[in-house]
Amino acid sequence: MDSRGSLTKKDTTISVITASEGVVSPPYSRTATLVGTPGSPLSKQPPPVVHRHYWRVSSAFICFFAIGWGDGATGVVMPDMQIYFHLSYVMGSMLFMTGSVGFALMTFVAEPVAKLLGRFNIASERPSFIPAIFTSKKTAHSLSKGRCISLFLFGLLHCAYFLFSASSPQYYGILIAFFIGGLGKSIQIAQINVFWTSNPRVPGISLLHGTYGIGAFVSPLICQTMKARGFPWRGFFWVSLGLALFNVLFGLYAFKTTQEEFEIEKSLALASEALSQTVARNQTDVEVGGIDSASASKPKL
Repeated sequence: MDSRGSLTKKDTTISVITASEGVVSPPYSRTATLVGTPGSPLSKQPPPVVHRHYWRVSSAFICFFAIGWGDGATGVVMPDMQIYFHLSYVMGSMLFMTGSVGFALMTFVAEPVAKLLGRFNIASERPSFIPAIFTSKKTAHSLSKGRCISLFLFGLLHCAYFLFSASSPQYYGILIAFFIGGLGKSIQIAQINVFWTSNPRVPGISLLHGTYGIGAFVSPLICQTMKARGFPWRGFFWVSLGLALFNVLFGLYAFKTTQEEFEIEKSLALASEALSQTVARNQTDVEVGGIDSASASKPKL
């Protein structure tokens, strides 16, 4: 370390890891970021297109459309629920409250859940869908894996919302269904928003949320048409369940971690760990050197 406090070649050597063509490595660590210096190959090349990029953009649109679809028809089916279950206006409005409570609660744990689901064994050579939670081996966090598993698991909760609403014989079961739907929608929206805003090749996020509005606009028209043609109000939820299942399966394919992404994230994890160890070792050397200097400067009796 020189007199200005910067690291010299003798202290450490940091190698810049570049992404292979067709892959953009996502941000990995908040404490250490590897960047290309001006004039380096990393700074000259434009960001390449990520593998499955267009499938992921399409999946994001479908996801927001499906969520808007489910939210838009609540007001249309509520009068039928009030008649079927003999509900007061207060009990009927509980549908909106339970969904909002579930949505709000999950926003506090969206990031920790994604980090937990995105853990992988750093010694593995291929991406795995199962998160490395209960293991004694060294693990790291994969942003793409956490996103994929979060969208899949909480997309299933969104499916359960339609399933229970269509089949529950009791009104309290439908309230639980709306609560579960709020949990699922919260994580899905959070993950898609992060994907969209961190991707430099997608258009403005207003288009994404506009797709939600399209779903919320179309579903009441479809629901009212089905009721006018004699279909029971539960039939709309069965149709919506099919849309939600398609959204989950398509999202699983689109956002599944590729081999290239896994290799990039693994390299970033190893580089971040090596950098942290080097900084800690240099800090220890500085502290030991300071103690030795102080001992040498003490006057001998």
